[in-house]
Amino acid sequence: MSIKFNDIVFGKNDIRGIVGKDLTPELFKEVGKAYSQYVRQGQDRKMAVSVGCDARKHSPELTKALIEGLLESGVDVYDMGMCPTPLGYFSEYTIPDVEGSLIVTASHNPSEYNGVKMTFQKVGLTEGKITELKEIVKKGDFQSPLAKGSLKQFDIIGEYIKFQLKEFSGKGKGVKVVVDSANATGGVVAPQLYRDMGCEVIELFSEPDGDFPNHHPNPSDERTLAALKAKVIETGADFGIAFDGDSDRIGIVDNAGRSLP
Repeated sequence: MSIKFNDIVFGKNDIRGIVGKDLTPELFKEVGKAYSQYVRQGQDRKMAVSVGCDARKHSPELTKALIEGLLESGVDVYDMGMCPTPLGYFSEYTIPDVEGSLIVTASHNPSEYNGVKMTFQKVGLTEGKITELKEIVKKGDFQSPLAKGSLKQFDIIGEYIKFQLKEFSGKGKGVKVVVDSANATGGVVAPQLYRDMGCEVIELFSEPDGDFPNHHPNPSDERTLAALKAKVIETGADFGIAFDGDSDRIGIVDNAGRSLP
């Protein structure tokens, strides 16, 4: 049985909309089922994906529904918990049997938004594929799997930090950096990673808070870099780095507090 939804949430590169108005747990469960059906192309075979989410307050509920749809479709799920979107991509190179990733996030959009970014076989689902996914959800005619999928927890952040330190351990010695995580996912990775590399790290807004109380999580907006610029100048840091809501875009400030293009 199909459910009603607003077509506009199925965009060019992801699914995105306002929670409660455009997005619901029911829709996310159907998206999980549709993703499984789309990538399998009619084959009832075992497969595994990784799932993570950003810091928004509604992300855990939407992620739970998405995972339920995947599991009911016979897909094994590695739950990565809260993590940056790029670590979803990283998981496809790290977890041997993972064929795709789904990250619940609305990136740099305001707190009332959410969505999901998806990959399959190391390639992002873009406009044509997202449209196909939408049509599967509309029809609501999902195949019944031979068996339900399994759920496992996976520490993708720990794996990512270990991977980076193989190359960059000690390389940050003598570097002072200010890190503005905008109360988003950058705070659960970047400060620890940079310290482990040997940097002196000064943190701004590292605690995840889906209301983004200090500033909008979009470093492309110059206004959001004000606190970072001030802290770089105040502390004499070598540079500052700001992350967006899911840590797939950054802003850089030099030692004079100037934004770099």
